Amino acid sequence: MESSVSDADVSGESWKKAKVVAEKLGYVPSSFSIAIRTLIQDQSNHGTVLKPITKYQVARLLKTPTFKSMIYHGSVALRSDYVNNATKLTVGSLMDLYEPYDLGAMIACFVYYRKAKGLLGPDRWELIRESISQHSQIGAQIGVAIPAIGLANGLIGGTILKVGLAGLILAEEKRYKEYERHLKSSKLPYDFAKETELFGCSSQQVGVFALSKMGFGVDIGEAFSTSLDLSRSIESLKEPRALRMRMTRAWIDTVIAGEDKPSYRIPGEFYPTQAERDRMNAQVTRIMNGMKNWLDSDKEDISEDKTPKLFQQASTSDEFPEEFAEVFSEAEIGKMAEEEFDQIIDHLDAEDEQGGGDFEDMMG
Repeated sequence: MESSVSDADVSGESWKKAKVVAEKLGYVPSSFSIAIRTLIQDQSNHGTVLKPITKYQVARLLKTPTFKSMIYHGSVALRSDYVNNATKLTVGSLMDLYEPYDLGAMIACFVYYRKAKGLLGPDRWELIRESISQHSQIGAQIGVAIPAIGLANGLIGGTILKVGLAGLILAEEKRYKEYERHLKSSKLPYDFAKETELFGCSSQQVGVFALSKMGFGVDIGEAFSTSLDLSRSIESLKEPRALRMRMTRAWIDTVIAGEDKPSYRIPGEFYPTQAERDRMNAQVTRIMNGMKNWLDSDKEDISEDKTPKLFQQASTSDEFPEEFAEVFSEAEIGKMAEEEFDQIIDHLDAEDEQGGGDFEDMMG
């Protein structure tokens, strides 16, 4: 069953309140938002392939143990065939499995998942632990199973609404418990009108600001918001991302309810093939049975013993900087235009002059 947002107060005051609530989700280091903006720009300007300089810059973040653990365990869940068949894995080879937009979504949802868990603390985290774990993982699996949706839209559609809910709990825990009772009695998965009545804004609105803080453009924030406005028919959703996120929501609600297909008619391209449906169903069963969320990965989850493929020595020719070893294969380096190669060398020189930030500390 779906909630209605049409009668919710979406006034200027509620948006102001949502911005204040979103701030409770904590500071987002500029290094994260810059990485995501760069990835989104690459997707827009260059399609599905990362520019070499973007790959190098983002790999600098993903090479840190906590992020490396996330992309490894995320790939085990989402790209299992590749991981199982590979003899050696590097951050660069794992990055190559995803489009730039996918990588941006993985980074953002990972950071917000960890922030929500840390800021809420054990007791309050328990209020949403199961739902955010299930929705985020299932959203990602839906995006993989249905290419017309895509991983990034599935992951954002499954995670960010729950991140917004975490913000509401941080703002008004007692009112959240009243909201939870309302959802149970009305048998609704969410109710933005009730949220606005209780909190002065909705998790939908908080989610829009969370996306903005993390470096996603206005178009992606609007797509997220529009996708959740159920007063809008599917036919009226002209922005592709909004439609894809709406389809994510439809499939999450369907899967959580244990049903085979959405309760209303959706375009044919938003159904998985039977093979993908079987694969997704197997993953969903594991998720619903409590499989650890890859967004909950930590640096302790990778080691030479636990993840040996990730710790085999990466190497490149002596004529290339050692910093390239875990990011680019020699074949990739050989295909780079001279200008692209020089851009990366210039970036290396700038890093040497400025010193590197500690991304592990930034995670909080």
